[in-house]
Amino acid sequence: MNRESIDRPARDPCEVTAPAAYTDTDDHVAVPDAAAPVSGPAMQRAIDHLHAHPDRPITITELAGRAGVSARALQYAFRRAYDTTPLQYLRRIRLQRAHRDLTAASPGHDSVAVIAARWGFTNPGRFAVAYRHRYGISPGHTLRQ
Repeated sequence: MNRESIDRPARDPCEVTAPAAYTDTDDHVAVPDAAAPVSGPAMQRAIDHLHAHPDRPITITELAGRAGVSARALQYAFRRAYDTTPLQYLRRIRLQRAHRDLTAASPGHDSVAVIAARWGFTNPGRFAVAYRHRYGISPGHTLRQ
């Protein structure tokens, strides 16, 4: 699948290669260590899931389950690799897809609110603020161009 690139910091998720560590609790049940590094393949599974399903509501718990790590470990890995959280990363993907749709849309046929809602932005005002912050122009201006 050909994914659109999003602005990413220089670090690659595959650089986070140490296997997730496990610690024993008092009752001797091995549980994932929340501060343990996340492996490159686990991080890639999470990223692939975000790119494949940006139109769906995704929770950190679901994403961590897909990656095979704890939610806290996944958040730590995203912060370390991308200086963001998994859900902020998803928001960037959604903004990019909305921008693509707005650029290709017909002003008389499509609306900013419909396109924003398609990508999970239920509050048009907040979408407009995030869009302007990311692209430097309003979504309505993009639609009219």
